[in-house]
Amino acid sequence: MSLWQDGRFVRFWAGQSVSQFGDRISELALPLIAVVSLDASAGQVAWLTALAWAPNLLAIVLGAWVDHRPHKRRLMVAADLVRACVLLTLPAACLWGTVTLPHLYAVALLTGAAAVLFN
Repeated sequence: MSLWQDGRFVRFWAGQSVSQFGDRISELALPLIAVVSLDASAGQVAWLTALAWAPNLLAIVLGAWVDHRPHKRRLMVAADLVRACVLLTLPAACLWGTVTLPHLYAVALLTGAAAVLFN
């Protein structure tokens, strides 16, 4: 039987593809929004990037906690949904013209934390 005929694999592959595509877009979009819309300095963009990657420092602690969870799949889905909801605040803020640098910092930190929890 081919992997492409296994429904569970196809759902997992499709979900991972969408998630990875979103991750790569947000890695590019957050600094771009900061620079283009908010005229952020290099230091502010550096902080934005640092906040996105800072949750990786907690990966050792979270990894041990997640490893003992009986329902890892639910946790992965929840983490991705949190990431999606947090990222959806950006287009809403753009529509209302209320995007701020602290908002971008919060988005970077929360999406980074959700990514660590997912991984």
